[in-house]
Amino acid sequence: MLVALVTAAFAGSGLVPPRPCGTFEQLRAAPPLVPRLRAAAAGSAEATRDAYGAPNLRTSEHFALRWGNFNPVSIAEADRLLEHFELAWDVEVEDMGHEQPRGSDRFLFNLYVGDTGSGTPSSLGAGGYMTNDPEGWPMVVIARASFYDADYLELTAVHEFYHAIQSTTERFPYDGLSAWYWEATAEWASLEASPDNPSNGSFIAGYVWLPEIGLPAFDYPDEGTLEEYHQYGAFLFATDLTARFGRQIVTDTWMDESGSPDPIEVMRRRVEEAGGDFDREWIDHLARTVLNDGPHRAVLSAHLGTFGQYFNGESTVSRGVVGVGGGKVGASAPYRYGAFVLVLRNPEDGALNIQIDGDRQGTLGSPATFSARVVIDREEGPEYVEVPIDRSTGELEIEPDGDPVYVVVGATTPETTHWDEEQFPFSYTFSTVAPPVASDDGTSSGAARERRTRRGCEHGDGAGLVGALGAALLLRRRSVRVPATRQNG
Repeated sequence: MLVALVTAAFAGSGLVPPRPCGTFEQLRAAPPLVPRLRAAAAGSAEATRDAYGAPNLRTSEHFALRWGNFNPVSIAEADRLLEHFELAWDVEVEDMGHEQPRGSDRFLFNLYVGDTGSGTPSSLGAGGYMTNDPEGWPMVVIARASFYDADYLELTAVHEFYHAIQSTTERFPYDGLSAWYWEATAEWASLEASPDNPSNGSFIAGYVWLPEIGLPAFDYPDEGTLEEYHQYGAFLFATDLTARFGRQIVTDTWMDESGSPDPIEVMRRRVEEAGGDFDREWIDHLARTVLNDGPHRAVLSAHLGTFGQYFNGESTVSRGVVGVGGGKVGASAPYRYGAFVLVLRNPEDGALNIQIDGDRQGTLGSPATFSARVVIDREEGPEYVEVPIDRSTGELEIEPDGDPVYVVVGATTPETTHWDEEQFPFSYTFSTVAPPVASDDGTSSGAARERRTRRGCEHGDGAGLVGALGAALLLRRRSVRVPATRQNG
């Protein structure tokens, strides 16, 4: 099932959206990757080998494409796919400086068109996947159905080839704390290789609509829930860092020799070496996602609209719609490197006071650090304001002038033991400061300015704050300003 092919048929039908990539499931069951010494044995880079006995073959400079006789591809289709993989090689090996896939200096890299019979592999319902063949040599399978959408075919080729590069580095296991990073950076690589491809970022909704589940969240897409697309949409953070520091901020993590098992910590060191602060970059990035303020916003908004039809308002799960008042975000509190978004849609006239009070420890005892950004949806474009927080508590007064206000509250911890189990609750209070009251002589009375806090909207937990925002919250009728410094790098 593919994005472009099923959108009209699936939207609003109650059926699950398409599976993107089957690499995780296939790699877990595949033989170990062929050792470097064996892969480097004497041989010609133009030699070919076939693990499945496919009857049809078409080659290019670096690849051997094979398929069966059931619903076979044409020579023109085969050449088109080979061109996409050669593009992937040019960008991901030549330009990015990655080591080429294991064994591709000895044999042409094998590609198979799935679902074409004659013993060829099945696509297993995914657009494609990378795995190791029965002898441990890396290969890629592309679904036959992927050929019916040119944009999606290109994206799939570039995405899956980056998985072959990731596998060759043996830097992060496709499991646990680092599983998300495989999919996020493969999506990032697709955007780097083909920035104008409208299929880029197809699954972004799972990320921007669920920030509370945390940056490293991973859930294999086998049931069609929104959470299962989070790791794919997380490419957006890598793209933001690339815009700030260049693509080596990502590529270097796959060449890193520190041995750290956590991609976040490896990225943190790279950002610091580039003169940045990882945690600040992360919370600033999340603030920009609230109004989809950044490069590629038009195509990403289109994808958000498609997913809005699949999930019928599930986009609201991470946003509490509140009035003036306060409450506790507990059951819906963010996980490690997650955030919860509070929304004040119709602020009263006058100043708005925002107070954040986070628990100093998470639900499993890890030390917590909170950060927050206020996003004001101004007519001329988003305004971002930092809430000064001393580890867990902070306060800010702003003048929203009636414009919608979003407060992004993020939680971090250096502890990774409970990264997918522990949450970090916090309390909040929104209160207004009444504007000065004009006296009979036309002057204003400062004494009339006082803080007003209504308790009628108070809730005991963030889960009770969820309201009907819908996808329309992100699909603006007016265009959103893109700052001049936010260009794709």
